[in-house]
Amino acid sequence: MSDQPAGRRRHGTEPLSRHVVLASGDLDEARRGIGNVFVPHQVDVAGPGVVAARLHAVQLDRVTFAYSRYGAPVEIGGLGAMGPCYHLNVLHRGAVRSWRGRDEVDQSRRGEGVVFTPDEGWRMSWGSDCAQVAVRIDQQALHRHFERTVGRPSGRSIVFRFALDESPAVRSFVSLLSSIVTELDTTAESWLSSRLMVAQVEDFVMSGLLAAQPHDHCDALAAPPGPSRPRHVRRAMDLMVERPDDPLTTTDLADAAGVSVRTLQAAFHSHVGMSPMEFLRDVRLERVHRELADGGAHTTVTAVALRWGFGHLGRFAVAYRRKYGRSPSDTLRSGG
Repeated sequence: MSDQPAGRRRHGTEPLSRHVVLASGDLDEARRGIGNVFVPHQVDVAGPGVVAARLHAVQLDRVTFAYSRYGAPVEIGGLGAMGPCYHLNVLHRGAVRSWRGRDEVDQSRRGEGVVFTPDEGWRMSWGSDCAQVAVRIDQQALHRHFERTVGRPSGRSIVFRFALDESPAVRSFVSLLSSIVTELDTTAESWLSSRLMVAQVEDFVMSGLLAAQPHDHCDALAAPPGPSRPRHVRRAMDLMVERPDDPLTTTDLADAAGVSVRTLQAAFHSHVGMSPMEFLRDVRLERVHRELADGGAHTTVTAVALRWGFGHLGRFAVAYRRKYGRSPSDTLRSGG
């Protein structure tokens, strides 16, 4: 991200310098601190240099802005696949080589970047003077934002092109992100305490990434908007998103929406393309996916599935694989 005039940065020359989370010469301490903000990972020094790690971060509700460096050449690897989040890394200085699955990208110019996608393997090789600005976006939040934008469920995880595009749209988006980072260093208190401002910034980040960087759901964003959904459909959908762990039935949803069961079912098929219970199942599958990806040694697929109302484990596994392209146990092993 581009530098701002010196007068704008009151608390240091590095981005987010008033939000220091970690400053350490201990590699293990740096690994733990950075892993707590991003995802657990391994770090090994890969050449001469003195570790002088720093992490500056601002964690909002669904989006985290951060700046990090190690001060020495390091190899960074994920403990399995990327967790339930998207990571946009933008080079601040130095050079870095990044891998996502089989894709490989070299970055040596300021402003170049990559997007790491949930459920894929990843690693990075940082030069000694490498420093990056990163934006972490909750996977479930991005999918909800996409679904609200296009008016239907995403159906599967959104996969962005790995290397940041060189289009004017991406350059403009990265420039605007830089402006947000600068504001976090100067006037943070005036709007970080406002839930409305935080929500607007997060929505801007998610909308900007979806609109600027190519991904496998671009066709849905480019399609002409469909008819607006009736109020009773939106009311039922909001209830399911807010309270997916409640034992909701179609009758409960119809009562809450103020219409008959038949009216609600017909409206869902017409405006959502599925029944209310299919939509609720999709919401619950997302909760299962997130819990499995975050799971630890004592998490089991059976316990998580049952907790979210999936009593028939065979049908649950089929539905999960159809949505995420992998088995629940694969997610648990790689994410946990």
